[in-house]
Amino acid sequence: MDERETSGAPGVAIRSSHGWVSWVSEEDVRRVLTWDLVLAAVRRALEGVTRGPNHPSGAVQPLRTHVPAAGRGQMLIMPGFVNEDAALSTKVLQVFPGFHHSYIFLFHPTEGRLQAMIEGDAITEMRTAAASALATMELHPVLESEAHHEIVAVLGAGKQACVHAQVMAHCYKGAKIRIWARRPEAAEALVLQLRSEGICAESSTTVQEAVKDADIINICTGAAISILKGEWVKPGAHVNSIGALRPNCQEMDEALVKSATIYTDSREQALAGAGDIIKTGATITAEIGEVLLGQHAPSKNCTTIFKSLGLGVQDSVCARLVYDRLLAETE
Repeated sequence: MDERETSGAPGVAIRSSHGWVSWVSEEDVRRVLTWDLVLAAVRRALEGVTRGPNHPSGAVQPLRTHVPAAGRGQMLIMPGFVNEDAALSTKVLQVFPGFHHSYIFLFHPTEGRLQAMIEGDAITEMRTAAASALATMELHPVLESEAHHEIVAVLGAGKQACVHAQVMAHCYKGAKIRIWARRPEAAEALVLQLRSEGICAESSTTVQEAVKDADIINICTGAAISILKGEWVKPGAHVNSIGALRPNCQEMDEALVKSATIYTDSREQALAGAGDIIKTGATITAEIGEVLLGQHAPSKNCTTIFKSLGLGVQDSVCARLVYDRLLAETE
């Protein structure tokens, strides 16, 4: 971008040999993103993955790269390109004890030069929850004319639990949110926050209590061993599973995984890293992009699981969205 374009823009513009590069803070990301914008962008990314790299509206989604670091943590590298959004980026995620932070490098789609460095945690949170919400609305639809009285369980009380509760309340008006966490005080704190935002929320003392009769269940705990049993899940419920992203990890028991119809954001990514699928030998019915594109009719009257790996293309479309909205503010 040129100097005129960055003058007065939020954040800091840094001069490099290839022009101005914007540094975009977490605060600016949260300021310009809305659920409706993120839901639409993530939908395009998921559809692009299913369309493939050679389609005019397709996407390129390589497998993520894991880099162990000094035996204490790891760095994840997540590239992606979505042609429809002209969104080319790489996210670098640092996961160390007591430290978890990400940065997204957004590139010009035809010239390859770096356009922006964006703090990535807010994008990661919102795009992950948006993917869960899109899958839920396809697999657990509610007619516009119907009142929404869904019971939504959220297991966990961290950042992902918070945004999952928020997006579910956004998409399912009138839903009741139940929060469970290993630390009851954390669950209570999240309940108070959600109530302050006008969301109907309550805490549960056990996982079984939280998911009893729940229509939608979101697992947001980072558990390495299964915490959700199939016998606790009512038939026809929908489960969003965003954790257990290593082959040896699992957050749902075998009975649940094998009895449910499974969808994922990327079949390739799931078969490479989704422990719940790998350990149980479960079959993936379809990518959620196939459902969004009308290529696969979702199963009815059965329990469904959306196994979310989180994709670099989701970061790409959201980073491009943030950059373009901030740039528009300077014009």
